[in-house]
Amino acid sequence: MRHKLTASLFFGAAAVAVAQEPVLRYVPKHEELKYTFGGVAPTHRIKPGTRIVTWTEDCYDGAVRRPGDIPSKVQPPGHDNPQTGPFFVEGAEPGDTLAVRIEKLGPARDHGISSSFPGFGALTGTDRTAILGPDLPETVWFYEIDRARGVARTRSQDGKHSWEVPLAPFLGCLGVSPANGEARSTIVPDDFGGNMDCPEVRAGNTVYLGVRVPGALLSFGDGHYAMGDGEIIGTAIEGAMNVELTVELLKKREDSLAAHRKRRMDDVARGRPAARGRRADRVQGHGALGTGEDRFGRDGRLPVRLPERAGADRRARRPGVHRPGQDPEEPAPGAGPAVTTISIVI
Repeated sequence: MRHKLTASLFFGAAAVAVAQEPVLRYVPKHEELKYTFGGVAPTHRIKPGTRIVTWTEDCYDGAVRRPGDIPSKVQPPGHDNPQTGPFFVEGAEPGDTLAVRIEKLGPARDHGISSSFPGFGALTGTDRTAILGPDLPETVWFYEIDRARGVARTRSQDGKHSWEVPLAPFLGCLGVSPANGEARSTIVPDDFGGNMDCPEVRAGNTVYLGVRVPGALLSFGDGHYAMGDGEIIGTAIEGAMNVELTVELLKKREDSLAAHRKRRMDDVARGRPAARGRRADRVQGHGALGTGEDRFGRDGRLPVRLPERAGADRRARRPGVHRPGQDPEEPAPGAGPAVTTISIVI
């Protein structure tokens, strides 16, 4: 009888604790979506420790509904990467840090979308980036989402080829309001977070964001069902996302790295550095290719990564070829904790 009473008290206390955990369930109406970080009123006030169970629209603002829909024709200008939120975190002040733990992510629709855009993406020349080939035509691919097999499936435009891509959902956008009254586009990343397009913003990881304004004003969106090494054509496999995350507040503990445009992330899943960020040696060129001038009147010699360097960069990031203990940022087996804190550099 005594054991039964003790057990009853234990489970009763656990039930009360679960019941008292703050949970916000919220599905935004389309008119509640936001298109900037900063400059907009919060949709909700939440307490630190709140678990947000919600949904995000795709990067096309839900305007691309069939393969024949061309984003530039159907999507309103300035409605890229709509955000759910912002959420005012009670007690958050400049100098604090939000710890955003990604609990669950999953496709909210049975299809995902990719598209190429003229003047956008790594395969298209812009006024800042030269490239040898002509602009890609604006093209849309619809992917069927097979949840049972965990893949996205599509076909080429001529129908002769098909392929599958493993699902690896993450949030392309996650950020707080910038400081000094700024309102920033949902297309850009900066020290407030924003459109980081980092695959490590996924379930099981925690992102730390320095608070810039009272309440922090956290928002997120731009769900990706899968992405390679960046948005090469300007998009990933985009889609609406079911999202669950928990927001914690660390008082007066803004990481010093935030002042240098860095965010920290705990990779719980693999117990090793999850990414090295956008380092200069991955962004800048290591050689030159091509001659003549491009359509912007610039020297057509393109800065490129030499194959051996690019290959080394890829090998360093692939779990399949990772050698424990060979990375100076990672402890050898048994030499450190299972969770590693890393820096994402923007």
